[in-house]
Amino acid sequence: MRYPPPIPDILQKPDNRSLFLQILLERDPTSKIAKYEDDMKKFCTNLFLISGRGGYRTLAANLPLPSTSTVYRTVYSEKQPPSEGKLRIEEFEDFLYKHKAPRLVWLSEDATRLTGKIEYCQTTNTIVGFVIPLSSSTGLPHQLYFPATSLSAILNAFRKGIPAKQVNIIMAKPLSNSVPAFCLVLYGANSVISHTNAKIRWEHVVRELRQNNIDVVGISTDGDSRYLKAMRLQTEIRSNLAYYAIHKMTAKDLHYIQDPVHILTKLRTRLLNENVSIIIGSETVDLDYLRKLLDMPKDLHGLNLTDISPADKMNFKSCEKLIHDDVTDILEQTFPQSKALVMYLKIMRLIYDSFLATGKTALERIFAITRVVYSLRIWRDWLVKNRKNGLTLKHFITTNSYMCIEMNAISLIEVVRRLRDNNQEEYFHPQYFSSQPCEEFFRHLRSLSTTKNTVVNFSLLDVFHRVRRIELQSEITNTLKDKGFSFPSNSRAFVSQTTNNLETLPSDDQIIKFVEYARKVAKKDMERFGIKSKNEIPLHLYFKDEPKDKNEQKCPPRPLTLHELEDPFTDRNIKLKNYADKNDCKQLSPTSKFVEIKTKRKRIHVRKSTVCWLLTQQVRRLSSDRTCRFSSGPAHEIKKKNKKFKNLKEQKYRKRRTRTQTNKKLPK
Repeated sequence: MRYPPPIPDILQKPDNRSLFLQILLERDPTSKIAKYEDDMKKFCTNLFLISGRGGYRTLAANLPLPSTSTVYRTVYSEKQPPSEGKLRIEEFEDFLYKHKAPRLVWLSEDATRLTGKIEYCQTTNTIVGFVIPLSSSTGLPHQLYFPATSLSAILNAFRKGIPAKQVNIIMAKPLSNSVPAFCLVLYGANSVISHTNAKIRWEHVVRELRQNNIDVVGISTDGDSRYLKAMRLQTEIRSNLAYYAIHKMTAKDLHYIQDPVHILTKLRTRLLNENVSIIIGSETVDLDYLRKLLDMPKDLHGLNLTDISPADKMNFKSCEKLIHDDVTDILEQTFPQSKALVMYLKIMRLIYDSFLATGKTALERIFAITRVVYSLRIWRDWLVKNRKNGLTLKHFITTNSYMCIEMNAISLIEVVRRLRDNNQEEYFHPQYFSSQPCEEFFRHLRSLSTTKNTVVNFSLLDVFHRVRRIELQSEITNTLKDKGFSFPSNSRAFVSQTTNNLETLPSDDQIIKFVEYARKVAKKDMERFGIKSKNEIPLHLYFKDEPKDKNEQKCPPRPLTLHELEDPFTDRNIKLKNYADKNDCKQLSPTSKFVEIKTKRKRIHVRKSTVCWLLTQQVRRLSSDRTCRFSSGPAHEIKKKNKKFKNLKEQKYRKRRTRTQTNKKLPK
């Protein structure tokens, strides 16, 4: 007779068991009724959300776990999907209470692409996927703008609606290392946005939060020109940065910081653009020195060919490699003529140190960003004064990047003073003064797929359902982590971002001293390139007249299709399932998920989601490749860039192979 193997000693000792394993071992195998505690159901729900239906069914078939239907009930009873355009203040307050988070937050706004699929939402009884006009008083979409109460209402939505190309979200990040960000509002949008609407929306969101005793320190975006214009109109830029260390601030002041990650990727794109010549005084930034580094052993610099390829504009890891001390040191030692390239990379490194680096004090961060600002001002002033010699601002960084750096320097000084004066020094987390909570949320949305599922793109209705699952995972993790359940992936989420926040923030005199020191260091940096400046560095801000913002309602006319007709179903024989015989379809109400359609022969009852499927003519296809999905320009230009990069890679391979064969032929 075959006996089961003995239980290991580690499982026999209760002290060594996890709570999940202990619950499974204590279950009575002879009991016919499976009853589970709420904590066990929640843990299994989290397991289901991570592994998917197939993975959980495999575990449930071999372990005494709750059934799939029980887990489904937990998922759909615990959380409701958010409504489009609704400001979720009550949910955010509940979120802060459960996580024991500070009522001091930083807001960020960003958008990502959608497939443009039009669908029916049964929870709100509306058509989801169209762009909803924004309110002039709140800057947010009108609530329940496309109701699906009848067939005529659905047809009217398809006649007037414009499919949304992207989903816009506003995230609120509590200034704490142990608390994730929360999605305050999300809605479908298109590329036609207005800086006026952004300003009204931010004022409305901040006002509503402060009425509920939630203080907002500042707002971040990704450097979009519309958002940047709204922020620039609210910010006063002066030539002397020490002014911001002495001027008075009010409690209602908002601070605007553009995402440092996007600034660095824009500077990298500018550096790798072969059509742009960057000139600093008597030197020119030459990329050939970076290409020559690739011929040297990789352990000296850590670069590869992808790091100097402009195909992927959002490759932040390449930025981190380029600004590493090993790269600048070997450039200075091996190629003394690469002074301009080294200076450009050091400017990028200082921007990184001011917000993203760990272990830096507040004074070190202020010194780094003000040194960059003064260096750029001297450089820009020299280009303006030498226009007669053929120099223009095209030999400088982009105006967008320059304005973002100017605003970040001002806001960093103001945030330090505000937190210091309010005795909130423990909330100084500069790594959260960015739009990266939005980017992290988008990555979570795209990665929220189970095993054997490669779908990374989504429609607007998919976003609503995925938000519910993301927040349910966060809530379960936060509830059960104090009850004995372990979540290793969650415990490592914020380890790399943790900084020492026990330092005392500097006084105004210390800030002024470091700002003046940064000015002197910046002048010496530029003097190495033959650029001399006076004591008072002039402030040149030249901007082209921005085009007037277009109204979202004024879109180009679309060609007439099937759903532009008066009633596309009257003169057709539609082969669809008729639900008229069901009990809940005999008397249709406006809130029912069925609707009556009059065809050529008879009247039938069909699902509202089926009507949306019939009326939808085209759904956009988004690439699963990030470089193609977010690259600007037509598809043939993207393919051309990738082909050029591939040819360069092949040339390098042939060169290395030829050199190896030559070395083999040489006599020892």
